Amino acid sequence: MRRGPDRIGPGDRSAPAGHCKSRAPVLYQHGARGNILLRSCCAGAASDAPCDPRRPDVTTSGGVDVDQQTRTEIEAAAFRSLVAHLQWRTDVQNIDLMALSGFCRNCLWKWLRAAAEETGAPLDKAEAQRWVYGMDYADWKDRHQPEATPAQARAYEASKPLHSAISKG
Repeated sequence: MRRGPDRIGPGDRSAPAGHCKSRAPVLYQHGARGNILLRSCCAGAASDAPCDPRRPDVTTSGGVDVDQQTRTEIEAAAFRSLVAHLQWRTDVQNIDLMALSGFCRNCLWKWLRAAAEETGAPLDKAEAQRWVYGMDYADWKDRHQPEATPAQARAYEASKPLHSAISKG
């Protein structure tokens, strides 16, 4: 089931997309599984044109002209680098990632699994977790995840409206 874009970027986070004079990047979230698209609000539009994130001229590649295969390879390489970095930075806690960015390692494995489902590729929960954590999730938690501090819990709760849609399901 698809739904309309939810603005979760700069400005009034609850307002529907409207006219934007800042031309600032705005993050829109589409779909029940929380697939994300980073779009530049009003990019290339006349100054009096209303914003519409569904416009075909508003792209997620920042206007870089590449074919779909090359784009997929670039995005896959960037994703692998992000996963490798998060596997290396075990000192960075998921709760802090959620409070600061609205996503964490758990969101990544859920996005992986959702993408696998959409393409018909089999990927169960434990496999997706190992893909992101580099080991069994229970082992990672035992080794690297201390109990959340009260300050971490408060920051997490305060940031909940900005968490990725996939983290809420």
